[in-house]
This record gives sequence, C-alpha cells and structure tokens, in this order.
Amino acid sequence: ARLDVMAALIDEWGAAPDATTSDGNAVVTWAAWAGGRDAVALLVDRAGPRRILDAVNVRGCTVAHWAAAGGDVATLEYLRRCAVDLGRRNLAGHTPLAHAVAHGRHEAVDWFVESGCVDADAVAYAHRIADLVRAAHWGPSRGSENHDGARTQRAADEQSARTAVAAALTRYAMPRI
Repeated sequence: ARLDVMAALIDEWGAAPDATTSDGNAVVTWAAWAGGRDAVALLVDRAGPRRILDAVNVRGCTVAHWAAAGGDVATLEYLRRCAVDLGRRNLAGHTPLAHAVAHGRHEAVDWFVESGCVDADAVAYAHRIADLVRAAHWGPSRGSENHDGARTQRAADEQSARTAVAAALTRYAMPRI
C-alpha cells in the first residue's frame, strides 16, 4: 500500500478511515485481507482502535476474519497486540481460524497454533486426527519408506494430514481468552 497516499487522503482531503461499503466491509478489512499491516496500523491510528477494530460487516466478520482469510500473519500479530478477539465468531459461527483454513492459508493456521490462540487440547486432538490419516494410508511402519512414487504420495498424505489438523482445529478449537 502507498501509505503516503493513504495518509494524504485522510489527513489533507478528509477521507474517512472508517468508511464502509454497503455490506459493512471497511477500508481496514480490505487492507487486512491484502496483507497490509502498515496500512491497517495507519487506519487504526487515524480512526481510533476500538472504533475500527471492533467493527463487523453484515455477516459478522471482523478485521481478524479478513486478515486470516488473506493469510496475513503480520496483521494477525498486530491485531493480537491490539487486543482484538481472534476467536470471535461471525454470524455463521466461523472464527478467523476457520477462515484461514477455508482459504488454505496454512501459514496463518500455523500461526494460530504456534501463538497459542487455540486450546492446547484441541491442537493435540487435531494431531491425533492427522496421525490417523497417515496411518490409514501407510500403516504403522511404512511411513518412512522412499521407493518410487512414495515421496510424491507421502507429500500428498502430509497435505491430507495437515488439512485434517486444520479441519479438526476449526471444528473443535476453543480460543484462549
């Protein structure tokens, strides 16, 4: 984002940093989705943190949902430092983590797990699910074989296991408060 242009539009031309579309999506949500941590910070600075960070669109999605859907870990970390509820559910019951999973944003899913934003028991459960996925294909002793085609299949199985982890986390993880 061109922060200098954004700042000039707000400061010199009177653009509203908390402007929204007809469905309630704010400028900040688009910045979060596009990976603009610095743009999000500028908008928060100009509009006031609670006014802009607590806003929801018509589906109940927050800036955290949009940052997770875009896979923007830097913005998620910034939102966490701003005390944004990273476990808030939208009207459909989806959390920002669920949005990261749905959009295949593995780096964001990993960040949610590694940063402690989900319950440790849920993470352990998700990893047990992944182990079951691996065992269903490879069996207990075949997981480390490296014959023709095994490397490709193993990578596919790891992706399936990772997807199972993400799905289990989405369904069962309770955000920490």
